[in-house]
Amino acid sequence: MSGVLQDSTFWWTLCLTGAAAIAATAYVLFGPESLRGRDSRVPGLINLGNTCFINSILQAMASIPSLLQWLDSKETPLAVSLKNVLHALNDNNEVNISPEELTQALMRHRWLIDHQQQDALEFYHVLLTTLEEEMTGPTLSLSDLINDPQVEAQSSSTKGMALTKIGSFSAPSQPKSCPLQGLMSSSLVCCDCQHALPTRYESIDSISLPLSQRAASSSSLVECLRDYMSSEIVDDIECPSCSKRAGVKTKRSFRKKLRIGRPPEVLCLNIIRSVWRSDGTMVKNRSRLVFPLTLDINSFLTTTATRQDKTKYQLRAVVEHLGGPSSGHYCTYRQCGRQWLYTSDTTVYPVYNHEVMNCEAYLLFYQMD
Repeated sequence: MSGVLQDSTFWWTLCLTGAAAIAATAYVLFGPESLRGRDSRVPGLINLGNTCFINSILQAMASIPSLLQWLDSKETPLAVSLKNVLHALNDNNEVNISPEELTQALMRHRWLIDHQQQDALEFYHVLLTTLEEEMTGPTLSLSDLINDPQVEAQSSSTKGMALTKIGSFSAPSQPKSCPLQGLMSSSLVCCDCQHALPTRYESIDSISLPLSQRAASSSSLVECLRDYMSSEIVDDIECPSCSKRAGVKTKRSFRKKLRIGRPPEVLCLNIIRSVWRSDGTMVKNRSRLVFPLTLDINSFLTTTATRQDKTKYQLRAVVEHLGGPSSGHYCTYRQCGRQWLYTSDTTVYPVYNHEVMNCEAYLLFYQMD
């Protein structure tokens, strides 16, 4: 009798374990059961004429709490326009909004945005660069733009080009505090005498990663990062140590290594999908990218950064590009509370986790855990 009870207990335990595993898998792939079929009340963005590249970035930014918190403390015109749009994109209503307030704010900084399809990553860089200029240098008003004869003279020559800056002005360089900005370190070590040159640091707001060549059909995001950070040999660099020993300037091969010196609060990863073929034509690499919901960058940090900073990030948004290498449409998968939303201009609806993870990712936004 005891043997029968033991067998029964064993099978019940096995069934419960299997059910728990299935439930856990379903949660990862599909999200919480209570969210399925739930109507979204997050607004969409009106397309002003091929401005999906703008809308996709704004929806992604709206899903990043640390960016919203940072913007709330800023009162410059572009920052105010941006945070107004981002907060509106998190309102619990179905009223679509226009990004026109933001595009007009960019015009005050001499940016022309026409109705041609442009790159979402380029707009992302323009937005962050202009925010920094506005916070550290002089701000141009709309009247300055209208009354400036240089603008009128140059606008005709740049007509038809989007994201073109008319004229220029310099802004003083100051430390960047935007949560999207970090530092990349570059170290060089002589292959002959192991002499290390001073480490260089460069400000970054994104990292562009070629798809890994290890597999034809799919790539892992971690593999792409590992390939990007892997050492490479750089020739013909003068080595102070070898030169001192030889008594004459001596050039050597150096081993170059990249590491994240100061991880940003929000990590933006750009997946390079446009590639040039031998015949001079550009094609799009549609290989699947396998990316995690939680990303640990510990192995890609400098030793100092590893000791001082958090290393785990949670996925907040994915920008997808549909179409070919020179045209198409941008859409965004973004987090809103505990659910994922698909956003394409004014179209917004909930999606399952597996739909996000199977999309053709172009930009990924991870927030520090």
